[in-house]
Amino acid sequence: MVFPEAEWEKSAPVEFGLCPDALEDIGRKMELAQANGVLCCKGRLVAEWNYAGPPDKMIEVQSITKAVTGTILGLAIQDKLIPHLDVRVKDYWPGFNGGPYEKEITFRHLISATSGLKPTRQLSTYLHDDYRKPGMESSYHNDHTMNLADALTYLFQQDLELVLNDRVLKPIGAGASWGSLEPPVKLADGRDVRRVAGFCNTWWTSGNLARLGHLYLNSGAWNGKQIIPGDYARECFSPVGLPVLPFWKPFPDPERMQRRNYSLAWWAWQANDGRWLWYMFGHGGQFCLVMPENGIVMTKINDCSVRPIVEIWDMAERICDLT
Repeated sequence: MVFPEAEWEKSAPVEFGLCPDALEDIGRKMELAQANGVLCCKGRLVAEWNYAGPPDKMIEVQSITKAVTGTILGLAIQDKLIPHLDVRVKDYWPGFNGGPYEKEITFRHLISATSGLKPTRQLSTYLHDDYRKPGMESSYHNDHTMNLADALTYLFQQDLELVLNDRVLKPIGAGASWGSLEPPVKLADGRDVRRVAGFCNTWWTSGNLARLGHLYLNSGAWNGKQIIPGDYARECFSPVGLPVLPFWKPFPDPERMQRRNYSLAWWAWQANDGRWLWYMFGHGGQFCLVMPENGIVMTKINDCSVRPIVEIWDMAERICDLT
């Protein structure tokens, strides 16, 4: 395992025994999606696709941002701003408005989409439109991480874009930008702090997003330095163990839905051979995928309006076929 400096060290796919036919098929799907992306194995760049533009082009990655917000949550535990995931949000952010169950909702509920919050955006997309008891099911929508980002802004007392870049991305040689929402977050001392969109609107290059994936592949450590807590990073690759409701209706393929899981804002896909692929996921088929057993990180980012959409499950089996 190596860690990139200013650029990724390059290696030929054959050096890691990667299947050339599978790699060629993945490349065709990347071209169809007009996507940028990289494939890295044990810290070395083995393939790159630039169908969305030059490799330094920054693209908005939609709900991949949910896992980025989760990265800040890991920092909050490391900084002892909260002791662990299972403390109640209301105890640490008095401004939290979580409906009838707000005194029961924990940080774990928010990051695992099990808070039972009422959806307030894209209401026609989701299966329910009211509050539910927290911890009963994983019901995917944006309000969980929208509230989580607000709570973390209150705890860190600063713009989360600054926290992300200073504490996580700068040490790993990456950078990203993060768009905002209104109104700002009100702190205990009365100051207003810019409110980031905790569920979307981060902008990345494919190579920089792969660095974040490589950080998680190495349990939150980068070249000997622990950036986010190892326990938190490893738990992202552990299933929640609760039902995952489809996040749009009707879900186009119920059988595929049954092969998915959700944990701390990371999705999982179970391949035909039983292996699990862990990935941050965004609208338009965008992802940052990690295969811990094989040391593989792959990114795919593209304009979310491009059609046809090439989803992660459209190429998951071929990614497994690489090894």
